[in-house]
Amino acid sequence: MKISILVLHHQRKAAADNLLDTISGTGGLGGGSDAVIILGEDGAGHFLWGKGREIDSFRIIVKMENFRWRDLGEKPESKGSGQRLRIIALLASSVRPMKVSEITAALPDQQAVNIKNLLPDMYRDGEIASPARGVYASLQWKPEPLGTNRAML
Repeated sequence: MKISILVLHHQRKAAADNLLDTISGTGGLGGGSDAVIILGEDGAGHFLWGKGREIDSFRIIVKMENFRWRDLGEKPESKGSGQRLRIIALLASSVRPMKVSEITAALPDQQAVNIKNLLPDMYRDGEIASPARGVYASLQWKPEPLGTNRAML
């Protein structure tokens, strides 16, 4: 007989280096499970982190839209600044590459000159893609095949 049991539990408010340590209560809650999925949050926004006995570990950027969680792609392992993480999350949520001016407009609480100087460094560090000069995209972004016209779809 095969059976699955899903247990929902809350996290403590204190941060921790290991996400399993954020599970409220005893350490046995996370250790006694076959798989654990945790909704986490950092300077860039929310993400799902999962690890288990029969699943590969994963980190996915998610965003709440219209009362539903939207998958924005794989979360990079960047331990960078909150500013870098916010740029990565912004590009992951975009359906197309963005110009520097669009990125700075989408992050009005950040200094535009800092973002402009940071983007080439992030590209060199392999955190984002740059399909054209002055244009940046998520590493998961894939160009549309030739002959595809979104206006006609």
